Amino acid sequence: LASESNAEPVDGTLYSADAKFGSGTGPSSTIFALAKGDINNVTVTNLTRGTTYVATAYEYNENIAGTKTDYNPTGAQVQFTTLKDQAITVTNPGAKAMGETPFAITASSTSGLPIAFTAVTANVVIDAGKVVLRAPGPAKVKSSQPGNEDYSPAEDVEITFCVNPPQPAIVIQKPDGKYLLTSSSETNNQWLLNGTEIAGATGNTLEPPVDGVYSVKVDFSGCSATSVPTSNLITGIEDVDQNVVVHPNPAKEVVIIQTGPFAIKSTDVLFTDATGRQHFFNGRQEGNNRLAVNVASTLIRGLYVIEVQTNIGAVRKKIMID
Repeated sequence: LASESNAEPVDGTLYSADAKFGSGTGPSSTIFALAKGDINNVTVTNLTRGTTYVATAYEYNENIAGTKTDYNPTGAQVQFTTLKDQAITVTNPGAKAMGETPFAITASSTSGLPIAFTAVTANVVIDAGKVVLRAPGPAKVKSSQPGNEDYSPAEDVEITFCVNPPQPAIVIQKPDGKYLLTSSSETNNQWLLNGTEIAGATGNTLEPPVDGVYSVKVDFSGCSATSVPTSNLITGIEDVDQNVVVHPNPAKEVVIIQTGPFAIKSTDVLFTDATGRQHFFNGRQEGNNRLAVNVASTLIRGLYVIEVQTNIGAVRKKIMID
């Protein structure tokens, strides 16, 4: 078998044969014996992709001792070219959202041959070469190129991208004096308070347990959309004790917090405004149950919820800053 040029075998020369191309011997550095004996076919390995070869079969006579070989001058020949390799490159389209129009995936092969697409997951389909979104969740599409008379089939390439659900909306009601929040999504809800997930709050509705800014995220295996957050909801639920007082209320410069019989455990005081933004202050402790917090020129006018840590836990009170 020759990969570049052909040359006749030399009479009197014994060649070792090996079906692994390049392992046998031959009349030149590019010609190698593949097999010898009473055979009519051979399976050749170690060939180079996209290369033309000439295979020649020779009849020969060998003496009894096997020390001398004479070759007939002309052998039957066949020429063939091995298939070329090809590789597919695909551009991931990134996250999509339900309701978007069908889109094409950008892909190409080093062979220049056309690419075929197949939907692997059921939440997308391929229609006229475009991806159509059917349901939220991770989506997977396979790209293939089967090859032709010159190229081997390419290795399939799969891409995964998110199909996000529509952005949910929150309906705010107060049917019996208490807030009731309802998500526009019937399923896959996760409620958040001030941007943090509320453990176990995965239903379609939520009664806000405390003051704060609420939002809801609809999540399908990591493909999600989050609602616009509510304004700061004042639920009316406080850690109230008649002996816990904040004054003056409204306040302008200094807020005095008196915790009555409860000992103050930290001078850090948290003020949360109507947008859910948190402001931390370090108060001046005046005894075991009194803090003075200077908020002059720091807080804008509005309603705030104060939180201070005591020996019985957090105490929260509402105050107006004027």
